[in-house]
Amino acid sequence: MKSSPKIMFNKRMLVLFITICVAGTTMAQFPVFKREQRLTKQATELFREKKYVKAIDKYKEIISRYDGNPDLWYNLAVCYQEIGQPDRAQLYYSRVLKVDDEANPIVHLALGKVLMMQGKYEEAREQFIKYNDLLEYNDQLAMRYIASIENIDRYFTDSTFFQEESLAINSPASDFGASTLDNSFYFLSTRDRKKDFSERYTSDLYTTPTSEIEEDTEPKKLRGPANSRFGEVGYAIVPKRNEIYICRFRPEKQDQYTLGYSLYKAYIGHNNDITRPEEVTVDRFKFAIAYPTLSSSGNRIVFSSDAPGGYGGWDLYTAKYTRNGFEDIQNLGDKVNSAGDELYAFLMNDSILFFATDGHGGLGGFDVYSKNLNNDDDYARNMGYPVNSPANDYAIYFDSGLSGYFTSNREGGKGDDDIYQF
Repeated sequence: MKSSPKIMFNKRMLVLFITICVAGTTMAQFPVFKREQRLTKQATELFREKKYVKAIDKYKEIISRYDGNPDLWYNLAVCYQEIGQPDRAQLYYSRVLKVDDEANPIVHLALGKVLMMQGKYEEAREQFIKYNDLLEYNDQLAMRYIASIENIDRYFTDSTFFQEESLAINSPASDFGASTLDNSFYFLSTRDRKKDFSERYTSDLYTTPTSEIEEDTEPKKLRGPANSRFGEVGYAIVPKRNEIYICRFRPEKQDQYTLGYSLYKAYIGHNNDITRPEEVTVDRFKFAIAYPTLSSSGNRIVFSSDAPGGYGGWDLYTAKYTRNGFEDIQNLGDKVNSAGDELYAFLMNDSILFFATDGHGGLGGFDVYSKNLNNDDDYARNMGYPVNSPANDYAIYFDSGLSGYFTSNREGGKGDDDIYQF
C-alpha cells in the first residue's frame, strides 16, 4: 500500500527535524565538551604539580557539571588522601571500583590504606586480599598490612606503658616536630597560614619556654633568619654544639623526579637568636634531603630522601661528618626501609633509631617504629598504642629518659596535627 503524499511529506519533515535537532544538539554539546576538556587539563596539571588543594577545587567543579570519569575520581581520591582526609578519599576510590572492580589493582591497595586510617580494619583487609588476587601474587606491602590487621591486638599489649597528653600550645593549624634545648621548647607550625606553591600552608620554627608548653600561651617565631619564605620542612638540634640543622624547600631545585629540599646549618645564640643558615654539602647528593636527625656529637646524620634506587618512596639514609661536610652516604637497608615511606627519624643514645613509616604495617597511616642500629639482626619494631593510632603518628622525640613528644593527626586533637607529650 502506497503512502499518501501528505504522510510522505510528514515523514520527510520528521527526518529533517530529527536531523536538525541532532545536529543542533551536537553543535551545542561541542563547546561543553571543550570546556570539560579544558577543566580536566587544568586539574591534571595541578595534580601533577602536587597542588592538591587547587586540584580538588577544579575536580569538584568538573564533577558538579559533568560527573567525571574513573580517572578523574581516582586523582581526586589521591588528592584527599594527600591532604589527610581519608574519608573523602574512600568515597572516590569506592566510586572508581563501582565502575570496574578489576580495572586497576592499585585502587584496592589505596582504598585499603585509607580504610585502615579510619580504623576500618576488616574492610581494609578485604581490599588488600583483592589487590593480591588481581596481581596473582602476594605483594609484600599488602601482606604486611594484612598481617597487621590479623594481629591487631599485639599493638595494644603495652598500652599502659606510655600516657599521652595533648599540649595546650597546639593551635587549629598544624603543630609538629617538637624538641628541646636547655629551657626552650621548639616546634614547627603552620599557624601563620602562609601558603607555598602547592597551596599548602608552610611551616615555620617557633619556640617557647618549656615551662609554658602546658599553658595557653602564644609561642614566638625564632629570631633571625631561621625562617624562610618557602617554609621549613624539618630540623634537628645538636645540643653539645648549639647547632641547628634546618631542612628548607627550594622550588628552583624541584623537578619531576624529586622535591627541592636542601639542608642548612646555623647556630642558636642567646635569646634564641639564629645565625644565618648556610647550606650543607652532603657528598654531592643531588636529591632531596629532609627530616634530619643527628648524633649527640653531630658526627652522624640520618635523613629521608626520595632518591632513585631505594626500597620505596622515601628511604632513610645515613652519612658521616668530615671536614668537607657529610660524606659516605649509606642507605639503611631493608630492615629499616620498606616499599612505603620512612620519615622523621630521631636518634636516641646514638644507636636507637626511631622513625615514622607507612610501609611496615601497623595501626594505620604512619606509625612510629624503632630499630637498634648497632644490631644488624634487629628488625624495626612498632611502638604500639597509644603512641600509634589509625591516623598519622610521627616525629617522636625523647628529651629525658622515656619521656618526650610525638605528633599525630588523630581524632580529638585541637588542629590538623597536634603535639603530644608522653
